[in-house]
Amino acid sequence: MSRNLELELYTRPTCSDCQAAKTYLSEQKVDYILKDVGCEENR
Repeated sequence: MSRNLELELYTRPTCSDCQAAKTYLSEQKVDYILKDVGCEENR
């Protein structure tokens, strides 16, 4: 069974854990949608 999943990653520019998660996902070639919680439209 194949599923199309979409990952949304909620981050802040100053969050070191968020930066590490983005790096890991990129290294693993996992596509994701970045949502900056500091940006008004993503709240």
